[in-house]
Amino acid sequence: MVHFKRALEINPKDALTLNNLGMALAQQGKVAEATQYFRRAIAINPSDAESHTNIANALLGQGDAEGAIKHLRRAVEINPNDPDNQNNLAIVLARQGELNEATKYLRRMVELKPQDASGYNNLAIILAKQGQLEEAAKRFEQALGINPNLAEAHAGLGRVLATQGKTNEAMNHYQEALRILRSSSDRQDRR
Repeated sequence: MVHFKRALEINPKDALTLNNLGMALAQQGKVAEATQYFRRAIAINPSDAESHTNIANALLGQGDAEGAIKHLRRAVEINPNDPDNQNNLAIVLARQGELNEATKYLRRMVELKPQDASGYNNLAIILAKQGQLEEAAKRFEQALGINPNLAEAHAGLGRVLATQGKTNEAMNHYQEALRILRSSSDRQDRR
């Protein structure tokens, strides 16, 4: 941290250093102070997607979802091919009840990163919340095709199948989710 502050004494308008100092402060739990540095970095370089993403995370930590959405939208606008920003924006939008818009960003995310099981899982969760059960089931299956040990996807698919009245299939996925979680817990206990 001392090095960042010294660098800012030399060049107080170094957006990268301001952003990095903000990150260091955020990691120490000094979110409000970190936010100030992210704002300064953005004022100097408004086209820095990383600073927008970082301030969005800090604002979320302070309970400011609307502010976070504003900055995540800007990060996506600056770099529309970054799947992580697409995913992050979608998750925050979904938490705010903006499911249709969240779906749009998650579809783009899986288009950009088709081997990311969590992207398909997140998309499936939103689709299920919207009542689009057939497509949700397909997306859960895609997630499991990439990562068969994704307990969340098994549980989500189980919920969809149960809602569709496919009780036996649902039970199989619930049991698999439990097996994965137990196995993971056992490995952690051995450490």
